[in-house]
Amino acid sequence: MKGIAASEALAELLVTIRTGLSEAVAYIMVPTWSPLVMKAEPNAALVAAYQFGMSVRLMRNICFWKEILALPVLEKLALDDLLYGKILPHVRNITSDVQYAVKRTERIVASLSGCGQAQMPHKIPAVFLCFHFLRDIYCKNLCSHKLQPLVDCVLLLGKTLERRLAYGVTESETGGLARRLKKMLVERNEYDSARDIARRFHLKEAF
Repeated sequence: MKGIAASEALAELLVTIRTGLSEAVAYIMVPTWSPLVMKAEPNAALVAAYQFGMSVRLMRNICFWKEILALPVLEKLALDDLLYGKILPHVRNITSDVQYAVKRTERIVASLSGCGQAQMPHKIPAVFLCFHFLRDIYCKNLCSHKLQPLVDCVLLLGKTLERRLAYGVTESETGGLARRLKKMLVERNEYDSARDIARRFHLKEAF
């Protein structure tokens, strides 16, 4: 009887944790205002930055439950609902302000590399380190598909930066941002795309 009671208590605890995380994800709102809107309203940029920071911290906190909750639950909360449903739409809407967009994308990648480093094989790129709970998907070659929207966002920033070159902005001004994009792609193991960035922006550094 004690074993049954303990199992029931554990099941209730897991439901409570899952419900709490689901409610937190549903509650948080990351504005998708354009840079023009944020410049027009004095407090808009502060609100957007605060909500973005909250969402990134929440995503990282969800990852901390990787040993407790089921993989599909964590994947849905952290990736589908939060990262792709709320965080990346915000970044896409500020791509015209490419410097801020790059900085916020770096924060996303950094938040995904803060956990589980000791347990993960050294060959797995940094963007996966927080996603220890995605190890099975990674081994089945599905993780690349699940994280492709994040890569697409980085590539979009590369195209935005390239348009600035076409408008007359010098390579010295865009080179630093291009290097940061290349670094994120390398961490994601997207070497072909990283080489393309290096070629387009004439970056000479080795990977």
